[in-house]
Amino acid sequence: MKKAIVAAVCIVVVVAIIAFAFFFPGQKFVGVWVADNGQECLDISRDNGKEFIVRRTAPSMFGGQIRTEEYNGHLVDDRLVINLVLIKLEAIRSGEKLVIQAPFQRLVFRKGTKSDIAGFNAKK
Repeated sequence: MKKAIVAAVCIVVVVAIIAFAFFFPGQKFVGVWVADNGQECLDISRDNGKEFIVRRTAPSMFGGQIRTEEYNGHLVDDRLVINLVLIKLEAIRSGEKLVIQAPFQRLVFRKGTKSDIAGFNAKK
């Protein structure tokens, strides 16, 4: 009897994991990501369905002040496409890292926390 209950619980857990991945594709991108170089932070959240909001906190190109910019993103073939003003960036999840291929550089991010964003904002 105990073996049957354990087997049933295992089956329910496996089905729940598969259903979660099926109904919530792209969930692996959601969260806070900190650049390996420590210069920027991304906060990725779901907007609806396959749409995402990407908030980037980093020093501005001119003046170095910390700014937060917001971009839209969407899923395409298990990649997160981030729409910037003139270009589109593609983010892929590689193990525990988030990799974004920009036109002239490759950005690598690690999983972070909301306190990482607060740390960036404290530098303002």
